[in-house]
Amino acid sequence: MPMERKNIFLVIALMLAVIAFALCIPFLFNPSKNVSSDAVTIKFVYAFQNAQWNSQIEDLIERFEEENPNIKIDYTTHYEDTVYENFLNKLIARDELGDVLQLKMPYSYVNEGYIAELPEDVRTLVTDDNLYYVNNIPYALGAVNTTSGVLYNKEIFESLGIQIPSNYDEFINICETLKANGQKAIGCAGVELWHMEYLLNHYFRSDVLSKDPDWLKKCARGECSWNDEEIYNMFSHMKNLFEQGYIEENWLSVKDGSLPYMMSHGDIAMIYTGPWTAKIVASMDNKVETGWFYLPDDEGNVYIDENKDTYFAITSSCAEDEKKLEAACKFLEFIYEENNYEELYRGIYSFPTTNNAKLENLSGIEEQIYSGFKNNENHIYGFIGNEDTPEGFENDMLIEISNMLSNKQSIETTMQNCEILWDKYEAED
Repeated sequence: MPMERKNIFLVIALMLAVIAFALCIPFLFNPSKNVSSDAVTIKFVYAFQNAQWNSQIEDLIERFEEENPNIKIDYTTHYEDTVYENFLNKLIARDELGDVLQLKMPYSYVNEGYIAELPEDVRTLVTDDNLYYVNNIPYALGAVNTTSGVLYNKEIFESLGIQIPSNYDEFINICETLKANGQKAIGCAGVELWHMEYLLNHYFRSDVLSKDPDWLKKCARGECSWNDEEIYNMFSHMKNLFEQGYIEENWLSVKDGSLPYMMSHGDIAMIYTGPWTAKIVASMDNKVETGWFYLPDDEGNVYIDENKDTYFAITSSCAEDEKKLEAACKFLEFIYEENNYEELYRGIYSFPTTNNAKLENLSGIEEQIYSGFKNNENHIYGFIGNEDTPEGFENDMLIEISNMLSNKQSIETTMQNCEILWDKYEAED
């Protein structure tokens, strides 16, 4: 009996040993599972600009962690309907800003001491004109550069014999033709306030900045006002699209992510958007051929929206932690490695910021976007929300715009309210 009991114990011990060895096999033969005591976690905060951008970022993080098993990326993204800066302010209030940040305009974060000067090795990842400087010190890397324009359903245009407009009146005639044929002309997403920036900044550039590139700076000095004639023209152009029924009537309940689906199913003919929407439409099961044009003004001039508003930065708290800083730099270097970076910017039809990146072998709509961008010299960089805009103004202005476009208030009231908001935030800034 004692011998039998001893044999049973030996069998159990052997089974436990086999199980323990089996559990160790993945760690013995898969180096990526061998995490040393030097493991570090860094937090990366970025904006959910669109589904394509989010997908590219998540894929980069996954591949980085596979190649760097001792570094964990804890990432947080912004899904809210308000502007990205409001989300960052909440993180600041909770002391959760993290280590690596995507920023729209780094200026205020530099002034408040939230982001650190870029280390020497990191600042060489992009060209000098794509570094964000404050007082000749580089604080942020240009992630990608991009633009905005009109994405349209080619099948709908061709079926109605519609040609690309050469001036703004022709664009309005296109909208009228589409409407007369029972087709919704333009899709707009009113659920997310930030989506309104596309149309707003286009008209701000073509109606205001094209005449005075320093308008925002002058407004800060009290030399111009939100009650000026140019602002009235800007708001009139926007409001007319809604009043005439060219915008899909349920726009206030439409999300930005729904617009590509609406275009692919022929529910809308056009979207004023960024190039990534064309990439999303192209990747859908329901294939539809799309085209792209840059919207001309009343005189037929085309002013290209050049959007330098996506940056990566390292927080000051991260810079104070040697291990985290090393990990953050390694992560940024991984992003800008040639093949990784090409997947990132080509994945959203944007333009690179690095020295060695090339836009070659373009075709279809990607070629239309880039050639139109490159071959036009009238580029405008300014926009509502840049460093000349007092913090807080942009979000509240977009609320005023939404109220105006939904007929809750007049253009004149909107102008007056914007002037009040500007003065308020200028005093606080």
